[in-house]
Amino acid sequence: MVSKTIIIEGAQVILPNRILRKGYVVWRDNVIIDVGEGVCPTTHSVFHDLTRIDAEGWYVAPGFVDVHVHGGQGGDAMDGTYDSLYAMCQLHALHGTTGMLPTTITVEEEPLCDVLADCARVIQSGKLPIRTYGIHVEGPFINPLRRGAHRPEPMRPLTLSELGKLRKASGDHVRWLTIAPEILADPSVIAAARQANILCSIGHSDATYEQAQASFTWGIAHGTHFGNAMRPFHHRDPGVLGAILANRHVTTEIIADGIHVHPGAIEVLLQAKGPENVLLITDAVRAAGMPDGDYELGGSRISLKKGVVSLPDGTLAGSSLTMDCAVRFMVETIGLPIPTAICMASLTPAKRLGLDGVIGSLAPGKEANILLLDESFAPTDVWVGGEAIVQNRTWIHSGNIG
Repeated sequence: MVSKTIIIEGAQVILPNRILRKGYVVWRDNVIIDVGEGVCPTTHSVFHDLTRIDAEGWYVAPGFVDVHVHGGQGGDAMDGTYDSLYAMCQLHALHGTTGMLPTTITVEEEPLCDVLADCARVIQSGKLPIRTYGIHVEGPFINPLRRGAHRPEPMRPLTLSELGKLRKASGDHVRWLTIAPEILADPSVIAAARQANILCSIGHSDATYEQAQASFTWGIAHGTHFGNAMRPFHHRDPGVLGAILANRHVTTEIIADGIHVHPGAIEVLLQAKGPENVLLITDAVRAAGMPDGDYELGGSRISLKKGVVSLPDGTLAGSSLTMDCAVRFMVETIGLPIPTAICMASLTPAKRLGLDGVIGSLAPGKEANILLLDESFAPTDVWVGGEAIVQNRTWIHSGNIG
């Protein structure tokens, strides 16, 4: 590989706690080597292969990390094919996501293992245009009473035996498990998952407040799509929502589209836990980035109409959200400072994955996953590992679908 150095200068560089109004970011090959404000000391005499980008008036931000995304642009993780995974990666990269956890949905044991094996092969090929940090298994270890868009028939408790099969089938690519702890027969399975570096999250759960709090002592450390498919809050029955709000060691995530969670509920969540403990996710399905119409999710028919994805009975079935729109919602509707909203889409999920030393912010030594954003936080250019995959809103990655 021929070494190259790139500098973006004159930009509004978004750091975790402030914005450099006349800032610059420099990276060589795939690593950021300098970030600062004012005149960049890097010159052609230092790097003869230097490319300068004048970005006055634009934002520069770290790439977004989506830990809960099923699909997009017609592709779905459950397809398990290169074409489908590439399609969803391409859509979300165009909207600023440079890393993700492809997310499964409820099926029987054998098909789930097959999908995990197929996804792992695609990930290991190294041909996807963005980073994949593992696989998120959202079903089937959830409660039929809070099934959402998941089919109830295959739902079952997670066992040590099945955990071993999932790990083997995926080549240890399972990184995240959504679980309803109240249906577990053996809570020690949570500890076993954690020992395997798998984060366990409470979701699609009808747990009481007491059951949820007990599960946090077992090792569950996160809440899946806060407010959705959870036992609701009541002042005499705080449920899963109350337990997440009350426990400062538990992080959670929101689908910030104005459909899944009311802005007032988001404000309550942020005041209770602080934005540093809340991740932005899309929960996007294959209908994301597609025209209105009928699609498929986990064997069920879903419909996309005016941005809302639902089952025939009106139950929400994932979303058509992209991460840049989630960031915009948090700034324009919730009123968060720009650095805070950007962190919720980048550094906070990186920390939850234990990767904040490598990705999630613009700092020397970190991987050059970088976005150039317009005034509405829509990406115009995207770099992954220092390589441009989007320029002037146009897809330029050398790979293609098919």
